[in-house]
Amino acid sequence: MHIPANPIGPVAPQGAEALQSSAPAGAAAPSAPQAPAETRAAESAVLSPHAADFAVAQRALEQTDAVRWERVAELRRRMAEGTYRVDSEAVAEALLGRR
Repeated sequence: MHIPANPIGPVAPQGAEALQSSAPAGAAAPSAPQAPAETRAAESAVLSPHAADFAVAQRALEQTDAVRWERVAELRRRMAEGTYRVDSEAVAEALLGRR
C-alpha cells in the first residue's frame, strides 16, 4: 500500500482567505473580524478523495488491536521450523463471519 506524502492534497481557501486571494491587484483586501472558535463551527473544508480514504483508514486503524509482536515472533519461528499448520476450517469460518 502506498501512502502519499500529503494525502490531503490541495485545499481551496474558504471564507476570508478566499476573498483576499481573489481581490484585484492593488485593491485593499477586506478586513474580516476573527470570531471566537465556538462561533466558527459553520466553517467547512472540502476533502479530496485521498483525504477521505485516509480518514477511513485511520478510523479503522484506531479500532484495531495493537500488533502482538510476541505472537508474530512465535508464528515466524514455527513457519521457519516447518511446524506451523493452518486450520483451513477455522479460516473458512472466519471468512464467512461465523467466528
